[in-house]
Amino acid sequence: MRNKLFIIPILTLLLLANACKDTEDIIPTYRFSTQITDIGTHPDFTQSNTFIVKYDSYGNLIGNTGVVVYRQSADVYYVFDLMCPYEKKLSSLIKIEGDIFCVCPTCKSKFLVASEYGDVLEGPSKWPLYKYNTKEENGTLHIWN
Repeated sequence: MRNKLFIIPILTLLLLANACKDTEDIIPTYRFSTQITDIGTHPDFTQSNTFIVKYDSYGNLIGNTGVVVYRQSADVYYVFDLMCPYEKKLSSLIKIEGDIFCVCPTCKSKFLVASEYGDVLEGPSKWPLYKYNTKEENGTLHIWN
């Protein structure tokens, strides 16, 4: 009987802990820190304000399957994971549409990458794109989460 009385408070705490969880992981994430050198002068990164980068300067994959980079100004960049936050699949990566938008080819959610938050403009996604932290320093773009 004494063991049963001990189990009840523990079960109650576990249920309350799970009930209080009001957020959901937008996409799978893991900790990383990387850099892209020559961000302002390399031809792959100067075509337009929006471009996709899959690997850093050392050949390591960035994010889950690469990132979309929007260049706001000479030293301000917005970087988002390519994985659609609604689909959450490696097979549903957003594609650039125009200079400031990205679209998921599967669910058709449209995102504004010219926004600091990767806002959802239309489609079924309730979440914006997953944003990474950035800092430009002497021509090198540092990206981390």
